Amino acid sequence: MFIRVIAALSHLKLQYDMKSIKTITIASGLLVVLGVLIGLSNGNTSRNHAASINTAGFIVEELYKSERCSSCPPSNELVESIQRDAGTGKIYILAFHLAALFGLSKEKILRNETTPVSSSGFAVVELFTSEGCNTCPPADELVQKIQRDDGTGKIYILAFHVDYWDHQGWKDKFSEKEYTNRQIQYAGWLKLQTIYTPQIVVNGTTEYVGSDKRSVLRAISTGLAQETSTKLEMKAWLQDDQVHVESKTVVDDKNAELVIALIQKSAHVDVLAGENMGRSLSHVQIVRRMNRIPLDVNTKTVVAMKPPVDFTGRGWEIIGFVQQTSNGRITSAGRFDFDSKVVSSK
Repeated sequence: MFIRVIAALSHLKLQYDMKSIKTITIASGLLVVLGVLIGLSNGNTSRNHAASINTAGFIVEELYKSERCSSCPPSNELVESIQRDAGTGKIYILAFHLAALFGLSKEKILRNETTPVSSSGFAVVELFTSEGCNTCPPADELVQKIQRDDGTGKIYILAFHVDYWDHQGWKDKFSEKEYTNRQIQYAGWLKLQTIYTPQIVVNGTTEYVGSDKRSVLRAISTGLAQETSTKLEMKAWLQDDQVHVESKTVVDDKNAELVIALIQKSAHVDVLAGENMGRSLSHVQIVRRMNRIPLDVNTKTVVAMKPPVDFTGRGWEIIGFVQQTSNGRITSAGRFDFDSKVVSSK
């Protein structure tokens, strides 16, 4: 019996963040298995044959688990081929790009999964969360990672802290009834029977459990890949203790509105009661104020918002988007960053 080790470099396009200890551990383990297989290739005993079959099963499972790539899972045909060849003593190892794996790629996983820069797509990611909900911190951590790793500048994250957890022993200081009402509106648009936390809605059309990383990243990638024909131009300034936002857009549907949100980019809160008692929670992209303005074709608007008392400008931004009132679909989005005074629009 013999073993053929084939590096099928073109079958899987794996990209790894080598700063991750988990990735390094998986890579080391796979190399050990490769070494064992090569050593076994010189043996002819039935024990070696059995070991090689078991090892083949291990390789298939681990490569699939470590890939975590929504766009490139192994095909059924490849898996069946491996299992069939393992039964005859011929093992084909679905390898990965060793050069890429050990080349210490500087690209993050989100950058690897997103579309070319020329795409006009975008992703508005709305998280409905609460400090009183003990299943919400993983969702908060997920959007924090998405925010940190975004290399496109086209992902717009808004964290709405709902108020229906406030009676469970801890009052979330960022919660507002208005944000709960927005989630209720999405339940109507998306034909849901109930509302829950954590929930993420992407571009107003799809919703997921907020900690479902795989589904959320897939939806973001889909949004980034789509072309859009409308643009939203924005600028903002502080005058007379109010934040003034000027926007300009062209819409092809009169049943549309402009949603403008004042965003606090980060905050840390020590929770002293409720389900998260004793935890120190980190938040990003917290919605602190929101305005909704009906739109007509070729619309230019100026809106003024009273900022919260802790508003400083630094560490804050404005996110705006055009949304169809009939079904919730978001057709364009933009931001104004008070830190850099840079306007981003799509």
